[in-house]
Formats: sequence, structure tokens, C-alpha cells
Amino acid sequence: MGTTRFKNKNVLITGGSSGIGLATAKEFAKYGANIFLIARNPVRLEKAKNDISTSIPQAGKVFVFPIDVSVQKEVEDIVQTIIKKHGGVDILINNAGISFCGRLEDQLSEDHEKLLRINYLGTLYTLKAVYPHLKTKPGSHIGFVSSVAGYLGVFGFSAYAASKFALTGLAESIRNEAKDYGIGVTMIFPPDTDTPMYHHEMDSKLPECIALSESAKLVQPEEVAQKFVKGILKNRFEVFCNTESRLIRMLRFVLPGVYFRAVDGIIEKDRKKRKQAAMS
Repeated sequence: MGTTRFKNKNVLITGGSSGIGLATAKEFAKYGANIFLIARNPVRLEKAKNDISTSIPQAGKVFVFPIDVSVQKEVEDIVQTIIKKHGGVDILINNAGISFCGRLEDQLSEDHEKLLRINYLGTLYTLKAVYPHLKTKPGSHIGFVSSVAGYLGVFGFSAYAASKFALTGLAESIRNEAKDYGIGVTMIFPPDTDTPMYHHEMDSKLPECIALSESAKLVQPEEVAQKFVKGILKNRFEVFCNTESRLIRMLRFVLPGVYFRAVDGIIEKDRKKRKQAAMS
């Protein structure tokens, strides 16, 4: 089933020019899917297109569209173009997102609004534009790229976590609605992943954030993409990238007191360590 299910299917991926989006595009291309990439940077999009076309012989056609998903009209126009000129969409992957780190008091309300416009509203605009079409195609699928921060509030990531919590709520809410039309829904929760966004975050990452993620293994986008596509193939709703992410989620909801004490302990230990280093 895995070798034929995605062959000649049209896969639309937002934020598809790099990171998890590009890795997911490559994974679908290995199954012979046609790839439609949306992102803001036309140069990176062309590079991604050439990368897929030259490195994956079995890939279908690859199309790129340089638009901003936070602009609803641009999203709606591109989706209609794909439906009318290219035979529609079979699989929608909502991946576009940005992030930054900082204390709430150091951030502007506009900073939070920017993340919500791209991470949440950009997803909503794309979903709303494609959904009526997907309803006419039983067996179609919607994928969401959330984050571990989509179920855990993380020190320094109040804006990012809020946007990803919203995304998680959206996906959970439409899961049963989509079933009425034979549409599958899958959400993946990547931990720290070796992407351009992650390295951009490191420029402003607070010491407490670094301490909390110090023991966590940095995963590769290819690993995330493989698990994501496999989850879609098996029609799973939730996909976790490693055992650690799954266990932390269980601990947070089953034993919240234990979870919060552990988090607080890591932060306090790091602060004492830095204080002692400054005094020595």
C-alpha cells in the first residue's frame, strides 16, 4: 500500500522551502507524488524545487508558489489555481511557521500577533481554502506540524507555544468533522529539530531554555518527515518523533505536579550554577 497510495497524488505543503517542510516534500516525492510548495522566499523555493527534481528520480511534478500564508487572498488565489489548473489537492500539509525566544515583558504585542498570523491564521486560511475541495475527495488527508510546545508551555516561548496550542486545538476539533467526509487528519509534534528556524532561535535563546533542552537530542528534519508520512499512511492522528516526547506529554497530563516540579528544578539548578560561576 505504501508504494502506491501517494503515487500521482497532489501534495500541497506550506513552508516547504526548507526544514521539515522540504524534508516532508522529499518523503512524499519518493512515493511518486506531485509536490506543490508554498513559501515566502522565491529563491529558496526554486532551490527546493531543483533539489527534489534532481535528487529523487521517482518524484512527480514539482511546482512552487512564492506567497505569504498570512495574507488570506494570496492563499485563496493559489489554492484555486492548483484546483483549476493542476487537478486539485489530495493531501494538505500545514507546516509554515516562525519562532522566537524571549520573556513576555521584553516582547511587543505585535510580536505575538505576527506569530499568530503565520503559525495559526496562515494554517487556518490554507485549511479553509482547501477544505471544500477535500470534502469532495474521500481518502484525502490534512497534516499539521505542531511542536512539543503545542502541548507544553515552554519558558521563553510564550508567543510560539500559544500559536502551537491554537493549532493543536484546531486539529483536534476538526478531526471528527473531517471523518464525515472521509478526510484523514494527522498532527506531528516535533521536538528541537535541526532546521533554519531552530538555529535562528539559538541567537536569542534564554539560558533557562537552553537548560531545559540540554539533555534532549536534536532530531533531523528527515527523521521527522519519515515519521510524519508514515503516520499519514497509517491514518494516525497523533505522531511523536521519539519516546521522550511521548513520555513528557504523558507526564504533563497524568502527573502534572511531578512534571512542574521537575521543570522548576531544572531552571533553579541552572540559575544557581550561573550565579556561582559569576561570583567565582
